Amino acid sequence: MDLHPERLDESASGGDTRATVSCRAMFRILSSGAINDARCITMPSPTSGWRFIGMELANPNDNFTYAMVEVVRSSRISFERCYMHARPGQFMRRALYFLLSDDLQVWDSYISECKEGPPTDSDTQTIFTRGGSRIHIENCELQAAGENIMFGDQGSSLPTNDVTFKRNHCYKPLAWRGVIKNVKNLFEIKFAWRTLAEGNIFENNWLPTQPGDAIVLNNSWQPEGFYCDTRDLMFRHNTIINSPAFLAIADQDNGTGGPIRCAFVNNLGLQIPNRGLKFLHRCSDIWIEHNTVVPVDASSGGSPFVAVLLAPKAVGKMPNFTFRHNIIGGATYGMFCNGGSDTATYDRWLPDRTFQTNAIVGISGQPGLAGVQYLASPAAAGIDVATGRLKPGSPLIRAGSDGKDVGVDFVQLIAAQTGK
Repeated sequence: MDLHPERLDESASGGDTRATVSCRAMFRILSSGAINDARCITMPSPTSGWRFIGMELANPNDNFTYAMVEVVRSSRISFERCYMHARPGQFMRRALYFLLSDDLQVWDSYISECKEGPPTDSDTQTIFTRGGSRIHIENCELQAAGENIMFGDQGSSLPTNDVTFKRNHCYKPLAWRGVIKNVKNLFEIKFAWRTLAEGNIFENNWLPTQPGDAIVLNNSWQPEGFYCDTRDLMFRHNTIINSPAFLAIADQDNGTGGPIRCAFVNNLGLQIPNRGLKFLHRCSDIWIEHNTVVPVDASSGGSPFVAVLLAPKAVGKMPNFTFRHNIIGGATYGMFCNGGSDTATYDRWLPDRTFQTNAIVGISGQPGLAGVQYLASPAAAGIDVATGRLKPGSPLIRAGSDGKDVGVDFVQLIAAQTGK
């Protein structure tokens, strides 16, 4: 994304100097100033074939906004090079709300100030989908307090299918810290099938509303017939910066089997102090390969400090778990599964796992675990925890069972994030 803050009309944007385009060159659509919760655009239902280019959406007063754009049971709608924002003191739950709609695209756009405070303190997102298929979001700035992007929720009657989410920047302004209470994560799937998340940067997340995981995948079931269900996700070549924890796969122990067929390949986590990865209750066919998550060093004062936490509900509830060529920081605990870190514990709970040439950095004296090497410090691992890169002479260079460096392949990471 090409940032040109010097071109921004700050009087129109409320002083947001991170915008990508000049507001003076955009046509503007404003909601009704006299109506609380007025939409800027409500698409007739059904409709199709709309394309919005170079548009600014805003509200002229401080009234609450549920959604700037609402699209229901429609198709083939595109937003390109648009700027959508609330006023700095205004509450806006989300910018784009897609319900049971197909073939939707958001390109090269900037969405900011999606936040709520008391008394509601509700979840907020830049883009929120309920059902629908073929969603493409690329090269956008997405700023929200709750979940920066969320696909599906417990009230969705159908999954969101066939999502492409590429080269976006999901960001929480640090000025919201201590002011906006409902802060959750940077990317969440509750009900989506077949998702590609590639080449994105996820930046800034904090406690205490949730445990601080940047990336959250869900599965649950409720008697009313509402579901959360994540399946067939490829999450690759992404960077997560400044979040208490990196990833949580969180089956709520009442679902239909947990997230399934989810792969996390060649992702980089920096400034991750509390926990690397968490897997709760049930999931199947999970693939974790060539990721680097550092430092997980207890520097935040929070807890727990664990590299990888696995808590299967019962034997066999996490089948086909693959963990290969990863570097994860771990200051108090390393690989921890239902109270143990030794091979016997893993043989009981994950008998069909595949662990190969992984490194847990910053901890020593742990029980031996086949496929996992414990290194007492970043110096012993030869890794720069500020960048995640291996230093010359690191024992992890070309040490993977595939002949590659353990951890992130930075050539692939940079190529995916720059599009070159």
